[in-house]
Amino acid sequence: MNATQPSPEPTEDELLAMAYADGELAPEARREAAKRISTEDAFALRVAHYQRLDVTTRTATSSEPQDTARAKLAEEPLQRATLGFGWVSATLGFIAFYAWIFYEILQNEEMSGAPKIFLLCAAGGLFLLFLSVLRGRLRELPYDPYTDIER
Repeated sequence: MNATQPSPEPTEDELLAMAYADGELAPEARREAAKRISTEDAFALRVAHYQRLDVTTRTATSSEPQDTARAKLAEEPLQRATLGFGWVSATLGFIAFYAWIFYEILQNEEMSGAPKIFLLCAAGGLFLLFLSVLRGRLRELPYDPYTDIER
């Protein structure tokens, strides 16, 4: 599109998504839109897009010295390498720790069967909870209006 062409008119869905994101709908229309959000992924993503735009425009400010310093630090190779190595180390350590726990519990001959089962269930349960929260967060990420906001 060039600068001389007018922008296309928004569709009814876009207008409805904008009004929902801005809180401008009457209660009945809001309930209907909420119902569409729960059943139509495309409409839900459109509403999330407009909510993200709303949050971005409400929180847009000029950069502060702290923001500039943070951006410079994030670009430094040493900082990037340290953070990357830290995340890899923490992840591998977490996985290795759980593998070690399972191995030690299963190899311990002094422990009877019931405590082994309880400890394995507890360790496995914590790991499953972690995975479940991570999966939920990753799945909700496209709908989060605060993903583009820094600080």
